[in-house]
Amino acid sequence: MRPSEKERIGEEAFLLEAAMRHVDEAVLITTTELDHPGPEIVYVNEGFCRMTGYTPDEVIGRTPRLLQGPKTDRAPLDRLRRLLSRGEPFDGRNVINYRKDGSEYVLEWYIEAIRDSDGKITHWISSQRDVTELKAMEERLRHQALHDPLTGLPNRTLFAQRLELALSRARMQEEPGALLFLDLDGFKDVNDSLGHEAGDKLLVEAAERLMALLTPGATVARFGGDEFAVLLEHPSDEAEAMRVAERIVGTLGEPFVLAEREASISASIGIVALSASSGGSEELLRDADVAMYRAKEEGKGRYRVFEEAMRVRILQRLRLEDELRRAIQQEEFALHYQPKVKLPTGKIVGFEALVR
Repeated sequence: MRPSEKERIGEEAFLLEAAMRHVDEAVLITTTELDHPGPEIVYVNEGFCRMTGYTPDEVIGRTPRLLQGPKTDRAPLDRLRRLLSRGEPFDGRNVINYRKDGSEYVLEWYIEAIRDSDGKITHWISSQRDVTELKAMEERLRHQALHDPLTGLPNRTLFAQRLELALSRARMQEEPGALLFLDLDGFKDVNDSLGHEAGDKLLVEAAERLMALLTPGATVARFGGDEFAVLLEHPSDEAEAMRVAERIVGTLGEPFVLAEREASISASIGIVALSASSGGSEELLRDADVAMYRAKEEGKGRYRVFEEAMRVRILQRLRLEDELRRAIQQEEFALHYQPKVKLPTGKIVGFEALVR
């Protein structure tokens, strides 16, 4: 005996309900009202209850607004309203909703119309997927890609991005800025004598000291090893950048307590100004590095502002090194010995070796 139409519909509803119980995503069905107070929830599956903490009795007859809270972004909700008013489906990502206990969760959200045989929209069906853990993992990976794992400071990649933004502002809005590049003098001695664990502790504390003395708008980055960079986006003039450098030299010159022993280091700092005529970020970093090495050559524990003559001097030194290296490869050196004679006796007592 064939089942009646009513029995067939009842069986289909039963099977649909059974299928919905095994769906991990949250599914809810609402009425079609879009004006205040909005659509009413007429059905939720078990996935919705697991995701939100609500029971069906607590939500049926209420609007989905009960899931919204302080951090719920209005922009996707406004887009949702526009699309649904035209009968078009809605696809939302990274929407923040709130569970019954008040905790936040991030979801991907899809809504489409349920139509009758005449094509009229009778309900909206919504499926939601909790992507909170996925977003947290993405944020962790992003943080790891842009930050130094030891100190937690921005790394060279993130620093270069912020430096490019600061350069754009300096060129377009004539906002001044300064770049400080610093190297820890004596760090290798600490690392070699007290061990790498003590060296790591020193780097972490040095990073904390830098963060403590700089204004919130400054960026401090670790470039690797014992090199750090500081970006000051709004110093009033070059003198302010020099005052910051003086404070850095002072704070890093104070003893560090490592492995129950005191260790002292210093910092050599190169400074270069940001202006409308500045080159790219790599050029600025190179110039700051040149000025830093100039400070190191002059006795360490000090700072120097970049001057064009420093670059010329470095280029001359590099050219000389290149010529010496090529001369060795091409055997262009000649070794000469010059005797050292004891005048009273005329006896040869040694030689001077000369390379020409």
